[in-house]
Amino acid sequence: MKRLVLLLSFAILFAFASNAQKEQDTTIQHISGYKLLELNLSSISRNNLFTTFVGLDVNFADMRFSMYLQDDMKLTPTKNSNTPTLITETYIPHVSTGKQHLTVSYKVKKTDNKPYIDTDDGKCITITECNITGSTDLIIKLFLSYWPQRINFGGYKKGTIAYFDIMGDRISLIGLDRPNTYKINIAKGDISFNYYNTFKIK
Repeated sequence: MKRLVLLLSFAILFAFASNAQKEQDTTIQHISGYKLLELNLSSISRNNLFTTFVGLDVNFADMRFSMYLQDDMKLTPTKNSNTPTLITETYIPHVSTGKQHLTVSYKVKKTDNKPYIDTDDGKCITITECNITGSTDLIIKLFLSYWPQRINFGGYKKGTIAYFDIMGDRISLIGLDRPNTYKINIAKGDISFNYYNTFKIK
């Protein structure tokens, strides 16, 4: 009798779990666009604010990345500048000696992709490359903590120390000739990745 009760209990639990999984799968099938992209990014990283960059709307990527810099790395935005092709933001630690800093520079162009935030002309301000320069400790901490992939040492560009490949991005850690200064370059990788087709962002 006890065995029968246990078997029935397991059967009920299995059925419940199967139905819950089916409901979840059905829900995911009906999600598309930027929401589906967010779910996919969350699945490849434990960091809830993780993003890729090249080929995405700068407003989508920068919102997530900027929140990570402020919430997790305790950095404060101090100044920014915008031109039609370059967006630059500078951050310093909450408690700063005046020497530590990060500067994030997005190279952008207007495309016909669906923008994350509506624009006056309906165009998407799309990232073509991102460069993050700053003091050694902040750059190394960011490079090791933000990207979840296994590190590859060396690289194709002069000065490259290590790199990651994630979706369409090639993320490279580069030593500069300036003292106590390193750079993270995020450029198009070897894989072509169209987020707007893959995640049905229309």
